[in-house]
Amino acid sequence: MVQKLRKRFILVAMLSTLIVLLSMIGGMNILNFDKLKSQADTMTRMICENDGKFPQSKNNNEPAPAPDDNKTPPEKNNPDNANPPKIPNGQIDAETPFSTRYFSVKINNKGTITDSNLESIASVTTDDLDSYISAIKSKKSDTGFYRQFRYKKYTADSYTLYIFVDCNQSLSTFKNTLFTSLLMSGIGFIAVLILVIIFSKIVLRPVVQSYQKQRQFITDAGHELKTPLTIIDANIEVIEMENGESQWTKSIQNQIARLTTMVQQFITLSKMEEKNANFHKTHLPLNTILTESLEPFEVIFSSKNIEINTALEKEAFVSGDEKLVRQLFEILIDNVAKYATENSIFKISVKRKGRKNIIVFENESDNIFEGNLDMLFDRFYRTDASRNSSTGGSGIGLSVAKTIVSLHGGTIHAKSDDGKCIQIIISM
Repeated sequence: MVQKLRKRFILVAMLSTLIVLLSMIGGMNILNFDKLKSQADTMTRMICENDGKFPQSKNNNEPAPAPDDNKTPPEKNNPDNANPPKIPNGQIDAETPFSTRYFSVKINNKGTITDSNLESIASVTTDDLDSYISAIKSKKSDTGFYRQFRYKKYTADSYTLYIFVDCNQSLSTFKNTLFTSLLMSGIGFIAVLILVIIFSKIVLRPVVQSYQKQRQFITDAGHELKTPLTIIDANIEVIEMENGESQWTKSIQNQIARLTTMVQQFITLSKMEEKNANFHKTHLPLNTILTESLEPFEVIFSSKNIEINTALEKEAFVSGDEKLVRQLFEILIDNVAKYATENSIFKISVKRKGRKNIIVFENESDNIFEGNLDMLFDRFYRTDASRNSSTGGSGIGLSVAKTIVSLHGGTIHAKSDDGKCIQIIISM
């Protein structure tokens, strides 16, 4: 239990850390990429307004003018570009024309290249233009990325202008930033994981100590209660020998037996939850164990007129501790014997599903609510609010059953689809 609690603590802490890191890295890199696209779109818009060339200032010491949003671009006749994006100012200086690598291509309505501007780029030649134009034509969007270029298509009455701005340096910077942020986040995540693993022992130390004291108390109290219960039982037998059996002595013996069983279940549960509990795995035939576990209860089922239907797969085996597996089935069958409705059917089935065995106990019972019933496996849980003990139940049995299944690496849960029949499903 302590190890599971510690693992959950580490898992929650690291999951929270991962969510924060991913949110920060994602947000930062999304903003960087949006800024990259915005700057590239500013360049394409400016070049478009100057008919495929970068605007040059008369005085090279003065910055080139920022694009004029009030100027009608050549694509005014294209309905898709009726509302071009607003271009931010302050991104253009005197060095921009010399640092921006771009080229533009103009084609007429027949698809023939009529003009091109390759003065500001060396990696693209006139022989490459057709392939670039064909690639852009196959794309649905008029703006986007093709290779390392940010492209934009502007359509006028008699021609279409394609502008390509080289974003290789910006993309390289973005990728380096993304890689660095992921690397640093990974290193930070590992560092936090190491610290959480180390400090989780300190954080959970009071819980561990409390749990150990509780478990030790249960074990000690169980052993201490055995002696007085044995003495009381012996005294009752003496009284019956001298005065004969009565309803009072019989009631006392029944309660002693119930209390003895409860104490034994406490001790068993405590031992099973120990880290180094004795656990001997062997290859066990489920059919044989189930059949043998049913035999002692057949008289009880017969007295309540409960029919037993079994559907057991022959080749069903489980790797586990035989004593514990038998105890598991006896607890579940005993639970059915106590709570099953008279004149009903008790069904047991075993099926193979891959490498697992699916074992289902199904019976009718009163006062069952529909849905998930896994609270039945909580300690001391009783379906009756008054905790009536007339059935002899202690509320511990199903908790022991769940612990046994967990020790075998399996799962157990209960459900009711109609509020009349309850199913306990085990996967081992």
